[in-house]
Amino acid sequence: MPENLFSSRRYSFSAHDKSLPLFIETIGYNSQESTISRPAGYPYIHWLQTVSGEGNFRTGSEIFTLNEGEGIFLPANIPHQYEPAGKQWATVYLTFGGGAAESILLGLKLNQAVVLKDTKDNKLQETLMDLMEGISKQPRVLPLEVSSPLYNFLILLRKYGEFNFQPSLTSKMTRLEPLIDWMNACYGQNIGLLDMERKASISSQYLSKLFKETMGTSPYSYLVQVRIRKAKEFLINEPERPLKEISRMAGFEDVSHFIATFRKKEGLTPGHYRKLHTETRELE
Repeated sequence: MPENLFSSRRYSFSAHDKSLPLFIETIGYNSQESTISRPAGYPYIHWLQTVSGEGNFRTGSEIFTLNEGEGIFLPANIPHQYEPAGKQWATVYLTFGGGAAESILLGLKLNQAVVLKDTKDNKLQETLMDLMEGISKQPRVLPLEVSSPLYNFLILLRKYGEFNFQPSLTSKMTRLEPLIDWMNACYGQNIGLLDMERKASISSQYLSKLFKETMGTSPYSYLVQVRIRKAKEFLINEPERPLKEISRMAGFEDVSHFIATFRKKEGLTPGHYRKLHTETRELE
């Protein structure tokens, strides 16, 4: 347990260089969390995670009990308060900001208050502990030097955090992997949504939802991306093969549909794409 590694500690960084895309304001471990009340919120984005024991976190009319491995991600300036729910509550925390923080969090879907559970053997907690351990061994750490680890932590948070105890991104991806592998192998076949549903063994509605949340697109759009990618390989590697054959090999209904889809996705026709890459190869 982290209590055996070190007692409570806190590292603060000067926020004078606010031009950084991301910067850490504070990072710390508290072996005995106390009651905190912030009616006006906190001026930086806040991550608070339970290491051991449990605590109650209130924001607005909602109260969350944070058990071991669970944490809350809170945007800046949100009124809140928290307190131990029993005799002992140990936490690890991180506060941060930055010029690109808002857009990064929006892209990671972390732009609102959300409770998460660490699903990867305390990966989130250990990442922050390791970062603190590294900071403690350096006489002087600049905000720029911890900007990159902060970004990596946010990626891990999105990857392994179980949002309000819904499946994490990693578990969703694991659910889709057999279907994705099949689509990448059988793209040339006549594949419909019903075929995907059967392969994934889930309903088409849930499949579409899962794909959108994990891949950022629909199952069919992903299949089209695979077919376009394969078609580009054929166009370059088999310069003499007619477009009609390539469209069939890549899984398109007919050559007209292939050309129209390729132009829409790539901004040029398959023939123009092949010509550009053939000329490039001849110059090399």
